Amino acid sequence: MKGDDNRQTVAVAGLGAIGRVLAARLDAGLPGLKLSAVAARDIGKAKPFLDSLSASVPVLPLRD
Repeated sequence: MKGDDNRQTVAVAGLGAIGRVLAARLDAGLPGLKLSAVAARDIGKAKPFLDSLSASVPVLPLRD
């Protein structure tokens, strides 16, 4: 879906069991959607998961 500028951007708040599945599916490509950012309580703990994604997205502290 590269080059599709009409996609809605999605930010995932929290990378627990559901947030990780959602982020991974968005990263893999869902029609009309694009992963734009994630928020995590523990950024250091989230980094290995985020490094496994093909998209490079900003990660913010959950409180932000």
